[in-house]
Amino acid sequence: MSMSTINRAVKRATREVQLSRFKRGVADGLFRGVADDSDLAVHLANDSEFYYKNGYDFGVSLYCELEEDQ
Repeated sequence: MSMSTINRAVKRATREVQLSRFKRGVADGLFRGVADDSDLAVHLANDSEFYYKNGYDFGVSLYCELEEDQ
């Protein structure tokens, strides 16, 4: 296996984890309205707080927009 193949695989795995953290944040913000402390602790430990927090903020924004429309 070449180094470029390994590098592509690592980058892809990293993007998948980042997207997963973002989506978890969106779900918590939109459906729960509160951040999941256990998720946040895991994200902080994994240095992916940025993606979770941005997803959470986006989810809360969506929730607020839905509330305004009703």
